[in-house]
Amino acid sequence: MNWPKGREQEMRTIKCGECGVIVRRRGQNIKHCVRCRANIVRRGRFQARYGIDEEEFNRILEEQNGHCAICPSTYLLGVDHDHTTGVVRGILCRKCNSGIGFLQDSIDVLHRAVAYLEKRSES
Repeated sequence: MNWPKGREQEMRTIKCGECGVIVRRRGQNIKHCVRCRANIVRRGRFQARYGIDEEEFNRILEEQNGHCAICPSTYLLGVDHDHTTGVVRGILCRKCNSGIGFLQDSIDVLHRAVAYLEKRSES
């Protein structure tokens, strides 16, 4: 990055406060590596958005055998919640969570989608 003349920031070597890895950083008051900072932000997001902490997220995920509650994916997992009540329903992969959202969280619309697929399947 090109800093204005006289305002260059020096590289600092720090030890991450979470995992202990040594990283080189530019910037003010950086205490964590990129991965740990992302996890810290994620934990705060769980609490702020869904009222659950990381332990609760992991407990729900363990009940689901470590994967999406709908499909076997373990990639891009996130919290699924009822948009009306705010109640956490489970942990879903991004595709399944988006699919439910695109179907308006409606069981009726989901049934019609299943009927559509069954009617038009080549099986």
